[in-house]
Amino acid sequence: MQKKLFVAPLLGLMFMGAVGASAATITNTVPKLGASTDTVSSCDTAVTSSWTSAYDATTGGYEVGNYVVGAGATLNGVACAGATLKVTLADGTGAVLGAEKTYTIVAADTSHTFDFSADNIPAASVVKSNIVIVGP
Repeated sequence: MQKKLFVAPLLGLMFMGAVGASAATITNTVPKLGASTDTVSSCDTAVTSSWTSAYDATTGGYEVGNYVVGAGATLNGVACAGATLKVTLADGTGAVLGAEKTYTIVAADTSHTFDFSADNIPAASVVKSNIVIVGP
């Protein structure tokens, strides 16, 4: 009985030593980690959008066709030149419908049209759109 009492703690110490030794070999490849709250400037603060739909006889419903960012010439191409414009369409749960569309803004832009027709997105499923301008 005494051998069992001696062997169990010994095995436990050996196991903890092995775990400690393996943990000591983990290296951090991230040079720095931090957090901050900053105000981010925007090249455009009043972008509008609109979209069209078309009837698809195959599915028997309306699907999203074109999505225009800057409808009514509200995209500020001069201030946003070089930035990437990203658009996704989403349903009521926030799930993205179709693929994200991207475009690099040029100074002459006052709007940009994205073609979602190949994504076959049912128009009735679209509840919101997400427009992001990254950069310049």
